[in-house]
Amino acid sequence: MTTEPVVEQQHEDPTAYAGVLRFYELAKRAAYGTVISHRSGETEDTFVADLAVATGNGISVLLGAGDGTFQAARNFGARGLVLAVGDFDGDGVPDLALAGVQGVEVLLGNGDGTFRAPRTFGVGASPSSVAAGDFNGDGKLDLATANYIGSDVSVLINDTP
Repeated sequence: MTTEPVVEQQHEDPTAYAGVLRFYELAKRAAYGTVISHRSGETEDTFVADLAVATGNGISVLLGAGDGTFQAARNFGARGLVLAVGDFDGDGVPDLALAGVQGVEVLLGNGDGTFRAPRTFGVGASPSSVAAGDFNGDGKLDLATANYIGSDVSVLINDTP
């Protein structure tokens, strides 16, 4: 995952992301901390973007309607300001990881735009970013956090079967 607050994709048609850019502008006005655009596993149009937004009070997921607009937000109770998207359990469905107050909260995706209850994993004090990558070369996404108070890094190795 990346510590960048916005992930953008390049496309030859600049109007293809007008909805994403408009949402980002609205999110900034509403003082949302982080906006991440990601591909959803349940759409077949490669240019339909879904959004996951960490607000500090929870995660809002807005599924792309395919016409530059989004469906109503679905809210999930995990708290934090920095999100990462990846398939953490290997089922082909996007999951969310959130650097939260208590550690890293992972919400496994159900494949329909909803997520299971968060599972919290302990990390160092005050994680300020979260990143995903295959850090040990086993083919599964692991997580790492940069921890503000300890000025250190925590790595969570994915041990799912």
